[in-house]
Amino acid sequence: MKNLNVAIITIAGLGFIAFGIVFLCWPDMVMPSMGIQTLGNQARVEIQAMYGGLELGLGILLLSCFGAERQRFGLQLSLASYGGLGMARLASMLVLGVSMPFLWYALLWEGLIAELALLALLSKRKS
Repeated sequence: MKNLNVAIITIAGLGFIAFGIVFLCWPDMVMPSMGIQTLGNQARVEIQAMYGGLELGLGILLLSCFGAERQRFGLQLSLASYGGLGMARLASMLVLGVSMPFLWYALLWEGLIAELALLALLSKRKS
């Protein structure tokens, strides 16, 4: 089970790091797929900080949770961050009636990571 926990934490961490790098370094590359066409400098700074910087920080923090004593925290952080993103995305999509491929792929990714983390936490509680 320890290997599965580490795999979930690693995938969650690398996912945040990959998206964080893209949003920090090349926000114009991904923004059109989100329905955002152009960014002023103030908006670019905010996107780079919140999407780039925050995701990099979360990813690095997750990748520091490989040790047995930190795995529970890594799984909890994976569940809270990806679960929160997924629930907010789904609620917003439903309320606003928005549906586009990027949102569905992101929702699928977030839901998968959150569900795996939840299952791992529940199995840790039983053992």
